[in-house]
Amino acid sequence: MINAMTSRTLLIQRLLLIMLLSYLTACTTLQLPKLPTKQQPIPSSPLNVKHVVLISVDGLRPDAINRDNAPHIYQLLQQGHYYTHAKTIGRSLTLPSHASMLTGLPVDIHRVVKNKPMPGYMKSPSIPTLLAKRDMTSAAFFSKKKMTYLFSPTQTNYMFGPGINGLEEKDTTAQLIAEDFKFMWGSAGYNFSFVHLREPDRSGHAYGWMSDDYLNRAIPSADNAVGSIIKTIQASRRAAMTLVIITADHGGKNNDHWHGREEDQRIPWIAYYPQLTQNSYSNEWVSTMDTAPTILYLLGKPIPKNMQGRVVEGFRDEKP
Repeated sequence: MINAMTSRTLLIQRLLLIMLLSYLTACTTLQLPKLPTKQQPIPSSPLNVKHVVLISVDGLRPDAINRDNAPHIYQLLQQGHYYTHAKTIGRSLTLPSHASMLTGLPVDIHRVVKNKPMPGYMKSPSIPTLLAKRDMTSAAFFSKKKMTYLFSPTQTNYMFGPGINGLEEKDTTAQLIAEDFKFMWGSAGYNFSFVHLREPDRSGHAYGWMSDDYLNRAIPSADNAVGSIIKTIQASRRAAMTLVIITADHGGKNNDHWHGREEDQRIPWIAYYPQLTQNSYSNEWVSTMDTAPTILYLLGKPIPKNMQGRVVEGFRDEKP
């Protein structure tokens, strides 16, 4: 009798443990947007990329994207090439993460550790500084003052952001950034343009990631700006030579994003190029550090040997 009761107790405990593990797994697995219909490599035709627009939507979780609250990003996801396993760096803070995105280096090498406005400019070579050495142009449109640390004015042809020419943060909403992009990119057509939209991050800190405000006000605001930027590109004579990347610096959970959780680490990484007509998705792991070498590669420029990022799978054999 005692043995039977002991066996029954152990069985119940085992079942409860299985249920608990299943629940925890469900809680920590992000429900990603509906994927494009095919999982396939990007077509192997040579690319003729002359312009890259990198859009970083601050604090955007990939599982927050849907056809209702982010129709423009969702359309790019469906029409472009979506990497389902993209992650930021371990130190998932805005400034360190963007430094890794632009340099292809980890924090211990680029040494951008703090996440606040700082004097001077980042010393590690970044996309704009490397392109300037090759007589290519860059522009930066950003919405937080601390981002100025990442862009040297002597090597970035144009900047729009707080602290630049008397601008304040109220002057750099997603809508106003999209309007300035239309005015400047439409005429100048920089080889590399960096666009930073802050709205999801601000909402996440104030109301919580995946809150109603985050999903139904902040993300639509950023998405409308993305739609405007895409419209500007498509209306230009450079449209067929412009590749767009949509990504983020980090995700978030509750009201923060720096605890190393899956919700903090996972980010979207979407590439859209009109000459590639087949949509696809890839389960290859992508690091935010892979962004810089991929952009340099697509623009036909050498990748520094010390870059620890790699060219994203699917683009490696795209250039003749």
